[in-house]
Amino acid sequence: MATRTISRLLTLLILSSICSGIVAGTDARNTSLDFVNAPSSGEIIGGTYSVAVVNITGLDYVILEVEDGTSWTQISNMSGTPWSTSWDTSTVDDGAHRLRITGHPSDGSSNIQVVTSSFFVDNTAPSSLTFSVDDAEVGDGSSIANRAWFDISESGSMVFRWNASDDNLDKAVISGVPGSGNPPSDGPGTLLNRWSWAPGDFSEGLYTVSLTVHDKAGNTATRSLYLGIDRAGPTTGTPVFSVSENSWTNDAIVTVGALSAGASDNGGIGIDHYEWRVDNDDWNNFGTGSTSTLPLPEGQRVLSFRAVDRLGNSGPSTNHTFWTDHTDPVAGGWSIPEITTMTQGQISIQLIATDTLSGIDESNTTLRYGFDNDGMGSIPDITNQWLSLGSGMNANLPSGIDWSTKQGDWLGVSAIMSDYAGNQILSPPTYVRIVPGIDFQLEDVSVDRLIVAANTGDKINVTGTVVANQAFTGSVIVRLEMAPSDRTTDTNWTVLETRTLNAGSLYDGREVLDPFEVRILASGEYDLKLSIDPDEIIPEKDDGNNVEYLVVSGARPSSIGAVTSFMPALFLLIAVSGWMVWTMKTTKEE
Repeated sequence: MATRTISRLLTLLILSSICSGIVAGTDARNTSLDFVNAPSSGEIIGGTYSVAVVNITGLDYVILEVEDGTSWTQISNMSGTPWSTSWDTSTVDDGAHRLRITGHPSDGSSNIQVVTSSFFVDNTAPSSLTFSVDDAEVGDGSSIANRAWFDISESGSMVFRWNASDDNLDKAVISGVPGSGNPPSDGPGTLLNRWSWAPGDFSEGLYTVSLTVHDKAGNTATRSLYLGIDRAGPTTGTPVFSVSENSWTNDAIVTVGALSAGASDNGGIGIDHYEWRVDNDDWNNFGTGSTSTLPLPEGQRVLSFRAVDRLGNSGPSTNHTFWTDHTDPVAGGWSIPEITTMTQGQISIQLIATDTLSGIDESNTTLRYGFDNDGMGSIPDITNQWLSLGSGMNANLPSGIDWSTKQGDWLGVSAIMSDYAGNQILSPPTYVRIVPGIDFQLEDVSVDRLIVAANTGDKINVTGTVVANQAFTGSVIVRLEMAPSDRTTDTNWTVLETRTLNAGSLYDGREVLDPFEVRILASGEYDLKLSIDPDEIIPEKDDGNNVEYLVVSGARPSSIGAVTSFMPALFLLIAVSGWMVWTMKTTKEE
C-alpha cells in the first residue's frame, strides 16, 4: 500500500514538472515577438514584400523563413535595427506559402517561433488578353494600319469589350478614350468585361486606347486599341491670287488658281467639288478648283473658299481679304510734354491720327518740327523750314537743342501722313510755347498772433518758407504789404518790408524766412500780403502761386486793458483770503 502511494506521488511530481516545463515554454513563446504586418490567411501577394518584426527585447537575432513545399527556406537573418527586410516573392513558386520567424534569446533560453497563416504568392501576369470596340465603320482597331473609324456625334456612345486569363483577376482599366475623362475600372468585385462610354464630348481625332488588366497580386498586362473619329469635311489648298491679299487695291476682278493644290480630305472619303462666296453671301460652285476669275467689289471684301467631300461634308473655309480705299488720313492732334527753359534730356512727341479704312502707314508718315516767333503760319519763321524727325507716329526731338535759349519761342510740329492705300496729306501745324523752368511758391505762411493792441508797440510775427521747384542760384525779392480789409478798389497796399534773399540761398530749393514784424497803428481788420518776386523780374512757369494772404486785427487799447486789469484784483482777493485764514487760526489758539 505504501509502495502504491509513493508511486502515485512520483507520478504527480513528474506530471507537475512536465506541466511546469510546458508553461515555462509557453511563457517564453509569449514574449510578444511578432510580425508587424504579416500576410493574412488566404491573402495574395507578389513582387517585393516588406517584413518587419516587433518586441525583440532580449533577442540576439531573428531568422525569417518561408515554407516552400515541405521545407523551410531562410530569407533573412535580422539582428538589429530596423529589424525588417524586403522579400522578393519571385524566389518561390506561385502557390500557397507560410512565413516563420524564430527569435534566439540572448540568455540561451528556448527559441521563440511565430508562423503566419497560409497565403498565396502570384507573380504571373494575366494572359490571353482581348480588347475590341463595337460598331466601327471601318477597321477593327487592332493596329494603326487597321484603325477603327467612326463618324459619331459628340453625344454618341462607344462599347468596349475585354477578356483575359488569370486565376486571380482583380480589375481592368482603360485610358486614352475619346472625350473627357476615362470610364471607371471594371472591378474589383464583379467583372462585366465591357464599358459603355458616352461622355458627351467626343472630339474628332486619333486615339490610342490602352487596356490594363490587374490581378490581385498587382501583376498587370496591357493591350492597345487604335481609334479615329472624323466628322469634318476636307480642306482646300492654298489659292494664288492676281491681287495681293491684305493690301489695298482698285482692281475690279481677281484671278484665283491652285485651289486644289495641296487640298486634302485628311484621310476621309475624298473631295467632290469646291465652293466660293463674297462676305456672307450664298455659296457658289467653283468646280474642280481650276483657275478662274471672280468679281472684287469696292471696299473691304472677304473672299471665302471651301471643299466638299463625296458625303456632303463641307470643310473649313479659307478667308482672304481685299480692300479699296480712296480716303485721306485724318489728323487728330499731338501729344507733346511741357517744355521749359530748364528742360533737359530726350523729349518724345507723338502724332495722333486715324484712317478708318486702310489705316495709317507709319513707315511712309514723316514727322517734322521747327521754331516760330508767334506760333502762327504754315512755315516756322525762325527755322524758315520744317526739319524732318524721320518716319513713324513717334519721334524724339534732337538732344542738341538748348532749351534755355528758347524762352518765349514756339515749337511747331507737322506731319506728312500716308495710309496703306497710298493716300497722302499734310497735317496742319501745331505750336506750343517754351515757358520758363523755374517756379517759386510760399509754404507754411502764418502769424503768431491774430489780434494785438493798436498803436501800443505790440507786434505780430509773420513767418514762412520760400520754395523753388529746382536749384536757383540767383537772388529773390520777398515783400510784405498790408491794407485794410474793408478797402476799396483804389486803396493801395502799404509796403511794410522788402527783403532780398541772397544769391545761392535757394540752391537747395528752400529758404526759411526770418520773421517779419508787423505793428498795427489803428484798430480794425487788415490783410497782409506776402509775395515772392512781386515785380515779376524773374521769368517763371507760374506766377499764380507767388502770393499768400493773411488776416490780422488791431484792437483798441481800452478793450485790451479791461481784460488785463483783472489780474491785480485777483492778487488782492488772494491776499485778503490769506489774512482771514491767519486771523481765524490765531483766535482759535487763544
